[in-house]
Amino acid sequence: MGVVFSAYNVRDARAVALKLLTVDLANDPSSRDRFQRESRLARTLRSPHAVAVLDAGEHQGELWLEMPLMPGEDLQDRLQREGPLPPRIALGIVRQVASALDSAHALGLIHRDVKPANVRLIDASQPGVPHSFLGDFGLTRNFVVVDASLTQVNETVGTAHYMAPEQIRRLPLDPRTDVYSLACMLYATLSGAPPFAGRDGRAVMHAHLLERPPPLAGRGLPVGERLQWAVFSGLAKDPRQRPLTAGAFADACIRAHEADPPPGTSRTGHHPYSSGPQWR
Repeated sequence: MGVVFSAYNVRDARAVALKLLTVDLANDPSSRDRFQRESRLARTLRSPHAVAVLDAGEHQGELWLEMPLMPGEDLQDRLQREGPLPPRIALGIVRQVASALDSAHALGLIHRDVKPANVRLIDASQPGVPHSFLGDFGLTRNFVVVDASLTQVNETVGTAHYMAPEQIRRLPLDPRTDVYSLACMLYATLSGAPPFAGRDGRAVMHAHLLERPPPLAGRGLPVGERLQWAVFSGLAKDPRQRPLTAGAFADACIRAHEADPPPGTSRTGHHPYSSGPQWR
């Protein structure tokens, strides 16, 4: 999407992160229009768990975003360093991200790129749930049609791992699109990898459209069956079968985890997707 610089805003006397978008995006009229419209909207977003967009604009043909310079590390770095996180920590992070998404959705803003690399963790070295911020609000996505049923996205494969089926099919998006990506992120935080890891971008997108995600059990730290079911509710291929809001999804996962028996208790062994209308 671009490159980020540590910068200093002389006018306002503050250290900031300055993101310059790629030339391809800056030269595409529809991307420019969407950037200008949605960056203005993103500047109105006020959430204790969203990285604020302080300013945005264009300079000599380059599009830029100004954001606070955040300390800490992103969730992707932590997962690479530590592996799967305990459910209590993972759910605490996801609940904060869900709060930011609900605030954005109330403004009519769809994030479209929820993933661990876009979640900043403050005081991540301390015990307990770190204060978490979702960033990259106000950025556009750039899609290139490959065929009638599949879309290739002009960005990293890592993003494709968190992409909802309706994004791939270029269908209308709504808050449940971000719920799907949030569910993929929770899956990765609990297991150490997103649902369809280890494939190239096209194969990942095909799997999002047609395949059942593997069960969480055995991929990382112990995950109860009820929590698995709750996570998989957010991964339904049909948006109508997902929770209506990010907060509802996170709360359902928390309740499911609290209702799960302790690790080591026998499970039924059924795959969370063993039945249901999305697979008929």
